Amino acid sequence: MNNHRRIEETIAQFRQKLRPGQIELSQWQGGKMAVSAVPGSGKSFSLAVAGAILVCQEKLNPNRYLLIVTYTRSAAASIKDKMRTILTEEFKMPPVGFMVQTIHALASSIVNRYPFLSGLNLETSNLVDVSSNHPLILETVENWMSLHSPAFDALLRGENEKSFNYEESEVLRRESVLRTEVLPKFTHTVISTLKSSGWNIDNLDNLANLDNSGIYPLGTVASELYQEYQKLIHKYQVIDYDDLIIGALNVLNNEDARQTLQHEIAGVFEDEAQDSTPLQGDLISILAQDKDCSEPNLVRVGDPNQAINSTYTASDPFYFHQFCEDCRKKNRLFLMEQAGRSNENIINYANETLAWMAEKVEANLIEKQEIKIVGENDSQPDSNPLAEGKGVEFYEPETFEQVLDLMSERIIHLFDKKEQEINTNCAILVRANKQGSFIFQELQKRLSAYDIPLKLIGDRISDSDIVKDILGVLQFIAFPHSSKFVYNILKILAQQEIISNQDFDQLSIYPEKFLYPTPLDDALTPEQEKARKFCLKFLQASIELSSYQLIPFICSVLNYDKLALATAQKLCDRIQKENQGKMSLKAMIETLTNINNTERFEGVETENEDIYTKKGQITIMTMHKSKGLEWDYVFLPFYDKENIFSEKKINGSLKFLGKCDLNDIIRTQLRQEIHQQRLGKKIEPLSLHQAHEKAIQEKQAEELRLLYVAITRAKKLLWMSKSKDNFQNWRYS
Repeated sequence: MNNHRRIEETIAQFRQKLRPGQIELSQWQGGKMAVSAVPGSGKSFSLAVAGAILVCQEKLNPNRYLLIVTYTRSAAASIKDKMRTILTEEFKMPPVGFMVQTIHALASSIVNRYPFLSGLNLETSNLVDVSSNHPLILETVENWMSLHSPAFDALLRGENEKSFNYEESEVLRRESVLRTEVLPKFTHTVISTLKSSGWNIDNLDNLANLDNSGIYPLGTVASELYQEYQKLIHKYQVIDYDDLIIGALNVLNNEDARQTLQHEIAGVFEDEAQDSTPLQGDLISILAQDKDCSEPNLVRVGDPNQAINSTYTASDPFYFHQFCEDCRKKNRLFLMEQAGRSNENIINYANETLAWMAEKVEANLIEKQEIKIVGENDSQPDSNPLAEGKGVEFYEPETFEQVLDLMSERIIHLFDKKEQEINTNCAILVRANKQGSFIFQELQKRLSAYDIPLKLIGDRISDSDIVKDILGVLQFIAFPHSSKFVYNILKILAQQEIISNQDFDQLSIYPEKFLYPTPLDDALTPEQEKARKFCLKFLQASIELSSYQLIPFICSVLNYDKLALATAQKLCDRIQKENQGKMSLKAMIETLTNINNTERFEGVETENEDIYTKKGQITIMTMHKSKGLEWDYVFLPFYDKENIFSEKKINGSLKFLGKCDLNDIIRTQLRQEIHQQRLGKKIEPLSLHQAHEKAIQEKQAEELRLLYVAITRAKKLLWMSKSKDNFQNWRYS
């Protein structure tokens, strides 16, 4: 049998195993195609199969290859591994002719290949991962506050400006709130939203329209903050991750470079397309363009109902919606509706939930795409497994303690037999890390007599977080009378759930009164006293411990896990090496400041995803982190759907600004402006009230989509509960 015939027979055998939607993807020959895939439909498997078939049929090679783009390194590694396996084991072909990259790795490779055309030099510029508490953002805020007093004064006066009398302590408090809470988040949202959409200095005049829509000059503030940030980017010779995409697009503006890259790329497959940004979509569309074809050779695969990052990142599912609509008009939209992950009862419940979700929010925020069970002759393994018990179980006891008791009893029953411990796994999914920590501690008590391993997965601590946290504590130790550094350390302690969230601006205005109150000062509350004692603990440690011991002590107080501790030790080694063994407080602060400001610190290698789904293990993690994973049994405790529709409460320290969250307002208003520019339509700017209402709808829709993601992680059992006492600590809002 010749090689061509063998490959065609293998392709035919593969296609016999595929489901609707998967088949169409495997038959793609070029042009635009959209695939809307429900949870559990085998997206990554289908992409790998379709990619392998294309490589074989088109005889792709390292000089002309298929490009597959994803948004996480773990997803890239998974698809790459699947394609290699299919090519080598099924087609008996070498694993070449394809490339799987994250969007930023792709942009970086283009920039490195054409540094002069990109306008960037990655050898002399540092790549920074900018968040709302990054020094670049904080310096942007400080510069803006000193240069733009009229706009800042409008924010300072607040909603009821006529009643504001400029009393000193209240002015200081409001300045602190704006400097440390409101403006850093606002600035980060403005920059990430505008840069990821391709807006630059020349577009900023359009933002003036926003100033007619409310009591604050938000458009002017946004424009001025953006300009201040860009000045600092150039001053410090750093680039952010949006600059990478912009640099790659600069390369593609050059006809020779563009044609060279387009000739190398036979087509582009994009995974998780609902999580892309406008510029990311532009980048892959241009790369996928064929000079002999009127449209790009581009396949975008995603699920609008799994867009769970759009209200706090720059990702915007609006553009995948638009792409799907364009493909629908050309009969190039295909649905992957059959899912084999879950049993039929779970699928029915997920569909009921989806219908309920669609009734609760505006049209287009929820896609009415039901999940279908697979056909009777489906040949893919373990399709729609048998239910454990009823498959879906609900409980509504009187108290949250009874919820914990019921959950413990069900877990003990599920893991009673040794063979089940080996062959099954389980997850408890929560909305926030503090819920996970609480449940972990409670289950440790209730399951102590049983050999059932518990694994708590946290979300917050990343390598950059560790650098920021340690730097923040050391700065406080060096300058304990600085309001800024007192505030920072209180936020760090709260983020690590060591102290409760409270009015840190009020505490940090007069550091001496907070740290060393006299009998004449107002008595501190128990929570404030707890915060003070932790601050004093760090100051005492700086006296009693050597500089070598200080960072390990800080990490132990912050309750870092083993991986974070290992990363902190790597950081210590780096500081010691750079300072030739001299670990003075000043040297440590200078080195950490330099690392924090100018690079993305790479810590100890993180655990792979197998640790999340290990057989015989109870994994406790947030719903956000569970996306893309699956377990035999999934528990959703303390779930109360009514809380999804509770309007977000404004922190007491922010009430002078009004009932609206300015961060949500500006994101909504900016996206409206960007959408109208992309669509070429004139859309009236949203007023403050309209933007507030729309932001509420979008957040509620995202919470609903997050719930949908959590429900669809379960294979054999979905266990849900709420307590009648409606334990307020678990509010979704």
